Amino acid sequence: MKKTIALVLALMMLCTCMAGCAKTEEDTVMTVNGTAVSYDEYMFWFGQAVSELTKLYQQYSGTTVDWDGKFLFDTDMTNVDWCVKRASQSVIRLHAMESKADELGVKLTDEEKDAIDDEIAQIEKTYVTDSDTNTDLKAVFASYNYTQDSYITQRTLNQIYNDLFVELYGEQGEKLDEEKALSYAEENNYVTSAHILFLTTKEVTGSDGKTTSEELPQSEKDEKKAKATEIAAELQAITDDAKRWERFKELMDEYSEDPGKESFPEGYCFNSGMVEEYDTASRNLKEYEVSGVVESSFGYHVIMRLPTKGTDLVSTYNSNYQQITVPLTYLAAPSDYDAQISDWADDATVKYTSLYDKIDFASFITDDGFNFVPYEDYKDNKNK
Repeated sequence: MKKTIALVLALMMLCTCMAGCAKTEEDTVMTVNGTAVSYDEYMFWFGQAVSELTKLYQQYSGTTVDWDGKFLFDTDMTNVDWCVKRASQSVIRLHAMESKADELGVKLTDEEKDAIDDEIAQIEKTYVTDSDTNTDLKAVFASYNYTQDSYITQRTLNQIYNDLFVELYGEQGEKLDEEKALSYAEENNYVTSAHILFLTTKEVTGSDGKTTSEELPQSEKDEKKAKATEIAAELQAITDDAKRWERFKELMDEYSEDPGKESFPEGYCFNSGMVEEYDTASRNLKEYEVSGVVESSFGYHVIMRLPTKGTDLVSTYNSNYQQITVPLTYLAAPSDYDAQISDWADDATVKYTSLYDKIDFASFITDDGFNFVPYEDYKDNKNK
């Protein structure tokens, strides 16, 4: 359970699939596959689009947004029009995903519902400072362009998004079709190879306690290069791929000084991050072909190119920027999931209401950015 609303909402901002708020006929701006989308939900996504476009202009052209002007990459629409379109796309994708989850019977468990209730209770405990609980909570949620109801529903839909992923792909994408995993690997330039490494440096700890890398004497380096040359020749002489790979693994276990071989016993699957000489040599080999001696700043490598598989281990980073080791399917499955959601969105039945037609979206944008006005206030202002 999150301890502060800042952390909770930051998590929600990172997620690409969030949704919803309490829906009534009066505040419905559109329906997706028959599911009503409220004003508050839609305006949250409109605010997200305003923020996104503001950053885009700053990064691409170094300018502020002329909201009445034409969109940077499509002069057939204004910048406000783009934000409206972007909001609609987000909402349609979200509810198309929701429809598929409902079709497959993916719903929140009691434990997941309780966790959301606990989050709201913790938010109230942290931020409500006087007896006017409703006013305080409204202000807290509004500062993030939510109402309390919209936050709860978006948190719910976020959980459904995760649960549907697990239903379709497994925790680490292990249910993903192998052909799709290999297609992802090809599109993203992944290659798999193993190596037998003879280090030509050693770690030395100085009197100050700091560790530095020091070159080995040339005589030791020559001995290692000679052994690497001998091993490469032995492996290249084996004509059967399976036998060559088995012998390679035996020699790798016996001789390789790679500190990562325990974590990657079947080789490295990568599209970047390897030393240049190793990367280039790996890509120039055919499957199960063995290189000659490849020299890099780490030492002498004897490399075997391997066929890439969905189960190959990849080094990557999680949302907290911590390095993790996962199968290739862990990266490939979210890409396929996103494509699936796009297809569901394309097939969705979308209808807009008269409320949508009446909203002056440009009026919610100020010099400071998007100005969120909850529906209850928007309605009251319209009725005055």
